Amino acid sequence: MLQLEHVGSTSVPGLAAKPVIDIDLTVADPARERDYVPALEAIGFRLVFREPCWHGHRLLEADEPRCNLHVFGFDSPEPIKHRIFRDWLRGNPGERDRYAASKRQAAAEAKAAGEHVMQYNAANSRSSGRSITGRSRPQACSNHEPICLAAAQVAQQPSNISEMLNQGTPGPRR
Repeated sequence: MLQLEHVGSTSVPGLAAKPVIDIDLTVADPARERDYVPALEAIGFRLVFREPCWHGHRLLEADEPRCNLHVFGFDSPEPIKHRIFRDWLRGNPGERDRYAASKRQAAAEAKAAGEHVMQYNAANSRSSGRSITGRSRPQACSNHEPICLAAAQVAQQPSNISEMLNQGTPGPRR
């Protein structure tokens, strides 16, 4: 384990949230499940989803308390984005309130349409989440947070071979 961070709505005081804790776990290599999954299973987590094409993402869940544990590799930009967004909402009550209103609207629309959580998440990110994220990252970087430099470097790196080919980036040399 390289890093463990409480992220998501329950990590922001005053923000409406479902009773589910979201945690980002950063590991050296998410594909090496034998290095971390057995220990997590021993404390009540179960591996429910693998997304190797999205930064090696793994999702583990626990029931008591309800928890989503998102596992990423050390080179993934996602945990960095999550921390920047969380910290921005913590420090900017107006943004937190706009985001809460957006979440309520997205939830109501998803419920009315009979949609599931993934559709809710997509609608929520299309609304104020993107505009708030756009405001949070430059502010974080203007505060000279070293994490932003790392995020910018990681975000510029192709995440897979097809992305390298689409960008015309030379692949690894043998």
